[in-house]
Amino acid sequence: MTINERPDSSVEIRQFTGLVTQQDPNDVQPGAAQVQVNIGVTKPDQLDVRKGYRVVRFEE
Repeated sequence: MTINERPDSSVEIRQFTGLVTQQDPNDVQPGAAQVQVNIGVTKPDQLDVRKGYRVVRFEE
């Protein structure tokens, strides 16, 4: 998935249990993530949406 693509589906996460990158996809517990796109973890058990783009203009 790229940054411009819309996800095929969504899910409500009642309790985020963390990013799990080294586990079989079939064994990941509910509330855990294997991939993070446009979100970040700044505090334990908390997801934050990535800020949008800023226009940068250069003088010619």
